[in-house]
Amino acid sequence: MLGSALPQVLSSTGFTLYLFAICLVLALLEIQIEGANGWASALPTWRIAPPWLLRLTSGKPITGYHVWLNVLLILWLHLPFWLDRWSWATEFIVVGTYFLMAVQWDFLWFVLNPHFGVNRFSRAHIWWFRSWYWGIPREYYIGLILSLAAWTVAAVIDGTRPWDGARRWLICAFTLLVLTFGALLWARFRHRRPQ
Repeated sequence: MLGSALPQVLSSTGFTLYLFAICLVLALLEIQIEGANGWASALPTWRIAPPWLLRLTSGKPITGYHVWLNVLLILWLHLPFWLDRWSWATEFIVVGTYFLMAVQWDFLWFVLNPHFGVNRFSRAHIWWFRSWYWGIPREYYIGLILSLAAWTVAAVIDGTRPWDGARRWLICAFTLLVLTFGALLWARFRHRRPQ
């Protein structure tokens, strides 16, 4: 059963590599779609941007592109429930994994995007992130905290200690950080090569 194998799956390097591969493909796909125009600013998509909503989203309009991309990702993350029974523990893992992936693939978009790179990862160059703390958008902190909390709750529901879920999350997040550093080195090498 998926529930009994959950701690082993989440602790595995294979799971984290697979997660990174999904985030990498999502980032590269979005770079192809958006190019230099982040937050779908040049795409022919609908936008909802009343002032009250902009206050909730840190000034970002809700776009059809982002809504449908995220709905697709959430549906894919729920695919395993067609193969095994649904449980609250696995649902919290799905939610936590979604938030972790959202931060990971978004940052990879900047790392790998030739129009940005980490040198332009700042408030001065990115209009759609208005609140920054210590050089990182507020939304990244929120996503990581929600992800960690969801994995911790999943551990409790699964009958293990909260620290077990937090430890698995930390291992996964640290591995993603190392892989992101590798992607950063690859992007810098690629951009320095003569074309």
